[in-house]
Parts: sequence; structure tokens; C-alpha cells
Amino acid sequence: MLNIYRQRLKTLEERFWEKVSKTGPIQPHMSTPCWEWQATLQDGRYGSIRVSGSMRPAHRVSWELTKGPIRKNMHILHKCDNTRCVRPSHLFQGTAKMNMRDAARKGRLSSGRPPATAKINMDIAAKIRITHAEQKLTQRQLASMFSLSQSQIGNVLRNISWSIK
Repeated sequence: MLNIYRQRLKTLEERFWEKVSKTGPIQPHMSTPCWEWQATLQDGRYGSIRVSGSMRPAHRVSWELTKGPIRKNMHILHKCDNTRCVRPSHLFQGTAKMNMRDAARKGRLSSGRPPATAKINMDIAAKIRITHAEQKLTQRQLASMFSLSQSQIGNVLRNISWSIK
């Protein structure tokens, strides 16, 4: 009698694909329709699914289910620019910098400038580099001086963010 009430546990792959509509829109620059996530959305934009007790972005799970592991420090980007899309052929691996370049090229950035609320701009990044070079301060000291985190300072000094072109 207990077996009647016991439902077979679904695999991640089964749970995942039952939440996908394969009849999504065809974006102007694409030739195939998006496969849109129909369940939970993070920030109202990106699909999300629970995996081993924590929420994971659906487009990353789609990549892992169909193409394997994601390389370290890589993002999964959308060729179609549809954040709900999980169609593997619409996804590609890229760095954060590649993502920003893709967004700028496709006009997804409102301007080439950061929002007014950003803590760092090109002038501040230049001041950080000059202060570091002249005074030989540590990243921790610079972080305190500029009211930033040590990782933000490190990213500026290593040209990861606010790079000099």
C-alpha cells in the first residue's frame, strides 16, 4: 500500500526539461526559437532550479546537462540575448569581459559608462594606480583609503576592471 503513495524520484534532467517550453520566440538575429524557462526566475530575468539544496541558474544547468562542466571562471552567455533561454545552441562559454563586450556590441548597455551609483570610475581607478605606484601602499591600505574592498582594488591594479586600453 505504501508503494501507491511513493512517487519515483525524478532525475535532475527530468525535472529540468519539464520546466522548459521549446516554442519560445525567435530573436531577430537568430534562426531558431528560444527554449524558455517556465519556472522560478531570479530577479525576474534568469531561470533558476534547485540542485542539491541550492538554487542554480537554469542556463548554466542546461549547459552542464548537455555539454559538460563549465570551465573555471567562465560565464554562460546567451547568443539570443533572452535571459530565460536555456537552449544549448543559444549558449556559449565566455569571460566576464567577453560578456560586457557582447552587451556593448549589441547595445544592451545604456551607455559606455557605469551607473552613477558605481563606487569606481576611470578617474578613481587612475588615482588608485597612481597612489599604489607612488606610495607603495598595500591593497588593504588602498581599500581603506578609497572605501573599497581589497578585491576591488586588486582587480583595478591587475587591469581586470577599469583596464587601461
